[in-house]
Amino acid sequence: MTNFVKGQVLTADELNAAFGAKADATSLTNAVAALNAAISLKANAADLASTQTGKGAALVGFVPTGVGANPTTVQAALDLFNHLPTGQFYVDYGARVDRLADRVFAGGAVKNLGTNAASQPDWLTQYQLATGRSFGFIQTAQGAILTDDNPVSCNTLVTAAQTLHLAVGNAIGQISVGVNNNTSGSIYAYGQYVEAYRGSNAAGAAYGVEIDVVNFGASSPITPYAQNAYETVALQLAAGAELPSAGQADCSVAINIWNNHAKFDKGIVFGLDSISGCDGVTGTGIAIAFARGHRMQWYAAGGVPTAAIDCYVTTALQAGLLQFVDGAANFVNNAGNVLHQFAVVANAANYLQSMASISGGAALLNAQGSDSNIDLALNPKGSGKLRFNNASSFVANGSVATTMTAVGPTGANTTVRKWLSVKDDTGNQFYIPCY
Repeated sequence: MTNFVKGQVLTADELNAAFGAKADATSLTNAVAALNAAISLKANAADLASTQTGKGAALVGFVPTGVGANPTTVQAALDLFNHLPTGQFYVDYGARVDRLADRVFAGGAVKNLGTNAASQPDWLTQYQLATGRSFGFIQTAQGAILTDDNPVSCNTLVTAAQTLHLAVGNAIGQISVGVNNNTSGSIYAYGQYVEAYRGSNAAGAAYGVEIDVVNFGASSPITPYAQNAYETVALQLAAGAELPSAGQADCSVAINIWNNHAKFDKGIVFGLDSISGCDGVTGTGIAIAFARGHRMQWYAAGGVPTAAIDCYVTTALQAGLLQFVDGAANFVNNAGNVLHQFAVVANAANYLQSMASISGGAALLNAQGSDSNIDLALNPKGSGKLRFNNASSFVANGSVATTMTAVGPTGANTTVRKWLSVKDDTGNQFYIPCY
């Protein structure tokens, strides 16, 4: 067998022969020498492009220029990818940094050829092309990892962080950053983009993102006015990234729900027992918490603000609540006592309308509905009576008492004591005798 010398450029046939030879001491020595020689050389562009079997191509250096020496032995090259921790974090304290360039494919993504062609043999690209995309996401990706055909290959990538050994900072399992710093055109930046597909009615559920938070300590409630150092939050949305506020403007919106060629059946759903204090049958739990002055705002076409709900209450005793119960809508106080009730009537046709007026006009309670003629009834409960609490509605009697025994009520009150003053729709005043 031919013996190789250090620095010798090998042909493909020579390398194949070296690896395919009988594994005796001499052949193994020659193979190691060949690899050592190849690893120590820099790549020549012409050699890499050549398809001539007689022209050997040297390997590209394992380490980029300026960040360290290239390995000179096979073991040193292997150690770059498989080595024990040094116990350090920074290179200037002895840590090792592994570098991979220009692109990295792993798992099922290794089937992607990495060429500038839309159609690639990896399963994700094929699926995305079949669903209508013009090219797959890997086409422009710096790195890609896909699950492969192994039946237990279910998690593509796991990242995790713990606080056990931390001396500074916070434990963050993943950081994704999108920077829009291109000023020459309208290009978007996303910190993260997620898609999930449900392929057919025969398939199970599909979730874009599931975020689960676990609390093995005591419950730590928060309010819109104060967070808690021990809070457990599934999704925290914040603006500003802890950067100085100088130079920053208000961000557009915290959650933005839109139609991207499909619709949601519902916007936000709270599970029946997902909120403390309520199991979907009994109890009450706070599903959404607002601070004073936070508005629920509706908009019309063109972005015109229309109806809204505001709250400016400052104390619990002054608060009013709207409750919907079986058969009624109740306004209640903070203790749950009913202040006003709107009763539900099946097949309702007529109703009461309250109406404001301009200056000088009377506030109105109107009978409205589908009938042409509708009475307006005021019904006291039990033996209760209809009361007029405004003293100015009653006019005192003259100096001589008016007695109308023939038309007055039976009993002791046969003398007119006061007159109830009323007006018609044109403002003319009339008096009703009150015994």
